[in-house]
Amino acid sequence: MGKVLLSLGIALGLMFVMRLIAHNKAKQRNPFEQNRKSKPQSKRSWSNFRGPTEQMLACDHCGVHLPQSEATMTDTGNWCSNDHARLGRRAP
Repeated sequence: MGKVLLSLGIALGLMFVMRLIAHNKAKQRNPFEQNRKSKPQSKRSWSNFRGPTEQMLACDHCGVHLPQSEATMTDTGNWCSNDHARLGRRAP
């Protein structure tokens, strides 16, 4: 009985050590996790990882919002596609 308990204790100890090692490796891969406990991150610092923010425009035909870089902009308005630019504004 003593050998069984000793083997069980050693196995549990090894599992605990392996879990600690895996947690530390995952923490090194995730840059957000490193500073989480030391100081709180503001929302502004998260935008550095997402890239620059972009203005959102609404399609004048269907109202879908999309980034300015993906919108079709003409003299008559902002559109989500060339088809909606061709159809024009939808009547209210």
